[in-house]
Amino acid sequence: MNRKPFFYIMIFFLTFIFANVIRNITSGEPLENYLIYALVGLFILASIISDFIKIFMDGTSRTLSIGSMITALIYAIIIGLSIKGLSISHESFDRAIYIAYIIFSAILLVLTLYMDNVRKRSDKVKRK
Repeated sequence: MNRKPFFYIMIFFLTFIFANVIRNITSGEPLENYLIYALVGLFILASIISDFIKIFMDGTSRTLSIGSMITALIYAIIIGLSIKGLSISHESFDRAIYIAYIIFSAILLVLTLYMDNVRKRSDKVKRK
């Protein structure tokens, strides 16, 4: 499947979301007004980081490992921000969204680290 159109659409959404977050930060809005936008933007960034690696770097196992670590770091940041959002939210719908982000990010964090480990093992087997 050609992911280029999807990639460019996600770049557009990512730019729009982070511009909105920066606008809210500079205008002095409280964190609860823009935290969900930041979480969505980070989630989109984590989903397209591998395409960034393929475009700007050569795609060797080292750069793919760096990309996996960056993705894992983004998921860890999402978990931390979701916990912060869970502590400051007042409505049950907001709490449900933050809990869902914590669960999905934890699953994707473990999956990212596991797949990186599998790729490293297969690279070692190929070298032998």
